[in-house]
Amino acid sequence: MPANYLGDDHRLAQIITNLLSNAVKFTPENGEIKLNVSLQNQRDNKCELRFEVADSGIGMTDEQQSKLFQKFQQAESGTSRKFGGTGLGLVITKHIIELMEGNICVESEINKSTQFIFTIKLSLSKNNYIFMDIHMPEMDGYEATQLIRAFEKTQVEKNKEKGSMEYAHAYSNCSYDS
Repeated sequence: MPANYLGDDHRLAQIITNLLSNAVKFTPENGEIKLNVSLQNQRDNKCELRFEVADSGIGMTDEQQSKLFQKFQQAESGTSRKFGGTGLGLVITKHIIELMEGNICVESEINKSTQFIFTIKLSLSKNNYIFMDIHMPEMDGYEATQLIRAFEKTQVEKNKEKGSMEYAHAYSNCSYDS
C-alpha cells in the first residue's frame, strides 16, 4: 500500500470513530472488534481504500439492517433506550463516505456478528513532507520530516511483527499500513 494520501483526515477519523464506537457499544465485554484497511484499486494518482469494521456483537436481522442508513432510525425501537444514540451517526457516516466517492454496506448475522465495509477514494501524495509549526525548536522542516518518517517506519515494522496495523496522520496527509 502507498504510504501517503491526500484527503480529509478529520472526516475519515469521524467515519472510523463512529463505526468503532458502534462496534464497542454493541459488542459484549469478551467480544472482538477488528479494523482492516486494504488497497482496493490504484490508478494514476488516485486510489480506492477498503475499510472493514467487524465485531462479534449482537448482530442484526435483515429488517434491522434495512433501517440503518435512514434518519432517526435505529435497528429496533428499544435500541436508543438501551444503548443510547440518536439514529443519525450512520446517516452522517454514509453521507461523508459518499462525499469521498465511496460506498458503505453492512453484513450481519443476528446474535453473532456485524461487519461494516466501506470504500473511499483518495489522491496519492507525491510529497513526503510534514509541515512544521513556525515555533519548532532548532530543527528545520526537512530534518524533522526525516526523523518523523524514520520513527513511523520503525513503528510500522514493529506493528507488522505483532500483526497489527499502524494508523498515523500528519495534518492533511494520512498514512495507513496493514
